[in-house]
Amino acid sequence: MGFTFVDWTILFLYFAGTMYMGIISRKRVTSVEDFLVAGRGLNIYVGVATLLATETATITVMNFSEMGYLSGFAALILAIIAGGVMIWVGRSGFLIEKLRGMELMTIPEYFQKRYDRGTRIICGSLLGIGVALNVGIFLKFEALFLAIMLGIPIQSLTLVMTILLVFVLVYVLLGGMISIVLTDFVQFVFISIGCLIVTILLLFKFNLSDVIKTTMMDVSGGGLNPFNSPQMGWTFIIWQIVLQIAVWTTWQTTVMRMFSAKSPEVGKKIYLWTGVMMIGMFSIPVLWGIFARAALGSSVASSQAMPFMLSKILPTGFKGLIVAAMIAASMSSYSGYLLGWAAIISQDVIMPLKRKEMSSSSQIWLNRFFVLFLGLFILFYGLWYKLSESIFVYTSMTANLYLAGTFISILSGIYWKKATTIGAYSALIAGTIPIISFFFFNISAEVAGASSFIFAIAGMFLGSLFSTESEIKNAKEVII
Repeated sequence: MGFTFVDWTILFLYFAGTMYMGIISRKRVTSVEDFLVAGRGLNIYVGVATLLATETATITVMNFSEMGYLSGFAALILAIIAGGVMIWVGRSGFLIEKLRGMELMTIPEYFQKRYDRGTRIICGSLLGIGVALNVGIFLKFEALFLAIMLGIPIQSLTLVMTILLVFVLVYVLLGGMISIVLTDFVQFVFISIGCLIVTILLLFKFNLSDVIKTTMMDVSGGGLNPFNSPQMGWTFIIWQIVLQIAVWTTWQTTVMRMFSAKSPEVGKKIYLWTGVMMIGMFSIPVLWGIFARAALGSSVASSQAMPFMLSKILPTGFKGLIVAAMIAASMSSYSGYLLGWAAIISQDVIMPLKRKEMSSSSQIWLNRFFVLFLGLFILFYGLWYKLSESIFVYTSMTANLYLAGTFISILSGIYWKKATTIGAYSALIAGTIPIISFFFFNISAEVAGASSFIFAIAGMFLGSLFSTESEIKNAKEVII
């Protein structure tokens, strides 16, 4: 398999260290606030590490490398948009500063404060479904990456990925956000070192001028202009900008770091510096995809090209390093998503339905139950679902199912005095229509994605317009 005793020793020490951090974190969890938002004590340096580690999974590397393979250097615009939008949100504090000031633990919690309990439940349900579909494919493509890198049958990876998921579940169940923050810092180091060293090695292996020439000749649209790329274009770029604004301000796993920060100012700086580093981290897999196109041509499946290229080019020691880095990336993402996802279902769907308030310890155990349940769902859904579109499009669209209506409802609730509860209901429901149409009626991704925000805006405006005077008056009284 190309793995030496040293490689396996590194992996063993990494897993042992992760488990140890989960065990010691358990002693620090005394309330549901500790479990979900780390007692709101996150500083800038740890915050940047944990946020970047969560947003850089193996699926992210596969995602961006596939776009690099298909679109060439034009795909770098996606990394620039993701990091650039986060920098802008961090500098301006757009939405996140006000949300952090409300002492929230989840995004749907805002809906009950601004609108009513029903909108909170609908928002939480949409987020639960969206994240379930989004994260559900992670396991399959991470198994594919490891199978190709290790040279073993994909069937054997089911057991390996199950073991990996069990490790994640254990330390999340024990320490919640505190254990995630501690382990993410270590995982961030693994990811950064592994990606940087492999990229430098590839730059030595390839002649960059030859890669550019090959890309311009082999990739549709020349591989340089994103607005002329068959996979992108003007509508796609505009949709991605709006989508990224919505992601960084309302996506639960991201804003949980803001909610965990010591103060709104610290949270803004976490966003700012994460955005700066994200441009580099997301550009790296795009380059790997471009190198894969130059090395393998267009005959390989786009989702498999990058790992095939790495397995053929990297020496044995470097294979172990990149596998360790990708496992670290996967663990950090699973942990963040599982906790954020469980928090939504328990705090924003189950809790609002209960008449009697649960104790803090009972809430912790409820969250732990859903972490376990959702981990099992990821395992089985990933093995069952057959992806018919690119990874990038699939993850964008499943996230969009929740983001459009939620983003417009929060934006309107904070900045528009006439936003009402009926408007919020209408925005949440209307925003899902184009996304559902994409999956069932073969509408193009960029049209469906952009339309979801337009539908949500129309729903908010029309719903608020036809609200009664008493509803508008009540809405004004709870403006933040």
